[in-house]
Amino acid sequence: MKKVNFKKFLITVSAVFALLFIGVEKADAQTITSSGITNSGAVNFLSSAEAQTVLLNEIADLKNSTQFLVPGTPLYVAIKKTALYYHGIYTELVVGKAVAQAIDTGLGFVNNTSDDALNSSELMTLRLGAVDLLQ
Repeated sequence: MKKVNFKKFLITVSAVFALLFIGVEKADAQTITSSGITNSGAVNFLSSAEAQTVLLNEIADLKNSTQFLVPGTPLYVAIKKTALYYHGIYTELVVGKAVAQAIDTGLGFVNNTSDDALNSSELMTLRLGAVDLLQ
């Protein structure tokens, strides 16, 4: 009897996680597309001045977090790329672009200044992080 209850429980939990995963994927597809986020009306971003302040604070935190890491390690490189991306967004905001546009164009800053280009998965992860930070 206990094995039967465990199997039902396992099937139920598996079904919940499957539906949750499908729901999350669908939600991401509605707000962020591979072509950018400038067409999405679902995200309310901070003002440009607020976004600049948040970005400068986040860049400082990221730089401080690399002090005790070994340069060249995957974590160190990932943090450096994130800081570069946030700096790119900040630069675009200073020039007068809207926050959504700066998030998209800031990605080019990372690919142009880092040693190795980012793949589409890394770019999407950076973009999602910036969207979460600046809304």
